[in-house]
Amino acid sequence: FFPPFQPSLLPRTKGGPVIPSRLPPRRARLVVYNKQTNETSIWVVELSEVHAATRGGHHRGKVISSEVVPDVQPAMDAMEYAECEATVKDFPPFIEAMKKRGIDDMELVMVDAWCAGYYSDADAPNRRLGKPLIFCRTESDNPMENGYARPVEGIHVIVDMQNNVVIEFEDRKFVPLPPPDHLRNYTTGETRGGVDRSDVKPLIISQPEGPSFRITGSFVEWQKWNFRVGFTPKEGLVIHSVAYVDGNRGRRPIAHRLSFVEMVVPYGDPNEPHYRKNAFDAGEDGLGKNAHSLKKGCDCLGYIKYFDAHFTNFTGGVETIENCVCLHEEDHGILWKHQDWRTGLAEVRRSRRLTVSFICTIANYEYGFYWHFYQDGKIESEVKLTGILSLGALMPGEQRKYGTTIAPSLYAPVHQHFFVARMDMAVDCKPNEAYNQVGLWLR
Repeated sequence: FFPPFQPSLLPRTKGGPVIPSRLPPRRARLVVYNKQTNETSIWVVELSEVHAATRGGHHRGKVISSEVVPDVQPAMDAMEYAECEATVKDFPPFIEAMKKRGIDDMELVMVDAWCAGYYSDADAPNRRLGKPLIFCRTESDNPMENGYARPVEGIHVIVDMQNNVVIEFEDRKFVPLPPPDHLRNYTTGETRGGVDRSDVKPLIISQPEGPSFRITGSFVEWQKWNFRVGFTPKEGLVIHSVAYVDGNRGRRPIAHRLSFVEMVVPYGDPNEPHYRKNAFDAGEDGLGKNAHSLKKGCDCLGYIKYFDAHFTNFTGGVETIENCVCLHEEDHGILWKHQDWRTGLAEVRRSRRLTVSFICTIANYEYGFYWHFYQDGKIESEVKLTGILSLGALMPGEQRKYGTTIAPSLYAPVHQHFFVARMDMAVDCKPNEAYNQVGLWLR
């Protein structure tokens, strides 16, 4: 992420902003995958001239360096997910296995292309492999049906993602599909904005005089805080150059860069196929690439400032997720209160926080990532986990030691979610140096 050059945001003297004699080179670091050779490379590209993409628009640049990184694979892409699903659903032995389970319509079948992991030499990272999980819907005309409520057990399949071919297949065990339960399905139609119950009245957030924050490009100013909003395909939301304006001391740097760089979801059921479910959702899939276009009144309330996200897709083109990052103010209860017992008089200060967030979907799960800035100088990060469980099917009357039965013939394997935050702190100093003590609280 390269924010636009804005002289008004440079350090100032009595004579105005300090303009550097020469701007630093505008460079980008690229992860490049060659599907023909199955090679992953790291390129550094310098853009020497960029013009608007209108008629006659163009860009010029040069590759500064290019290095092949052996025995690694870049993140999977949505295009590969679709190709993997089509490959599996067109594979004749798979079609026969689904017929044994009473499914003739391949349109009902859902194939999630999970990474194969590394459990033997057959899983070596010089091969781009997927080990799909299979699910099945019951109604072809209900796109909102929860297909994850009907996992398909007993089918072992591995796909060569580079060449789009099934390289291993075995129908190991026949497990009947869990019975359909329409109570577990979504209500058809548009997102309802959280209006799911009849016993709550509408809640309106109103700011008739507008917000207290100011936005200039990607630069945000609120109370004594200021920072820049960035976005990457892997991490999603990135907060840059966080600073706090402290009276006569001026603009004090607090953090160089804040983001979530990885998360791992290990499953604890030793049975097939669940022991292989060990997802690295940022590195294997990309939190940013799987982000949502947010809807006002559903994902965020109040006076909202949205930021779009731009990144390259699997074929090198440019994609945009509109309204990808949400910035708004929230009331946060009481900040301070005192009542004089002699006079009975009381004073109260309300607490307000500025929240920057985005939401992404990785297969069955949704993750909401939030960074909160408070009036007392506190920064808080929060992750909200929602969506749908990744389930397994049971034989009639069967129980699993490492899972919880949640419906007839259906159980949720035990698993955990670990989030890795990258916090390059810069309290009154350069990045990764700290002259003052920094306290970090994670919850």
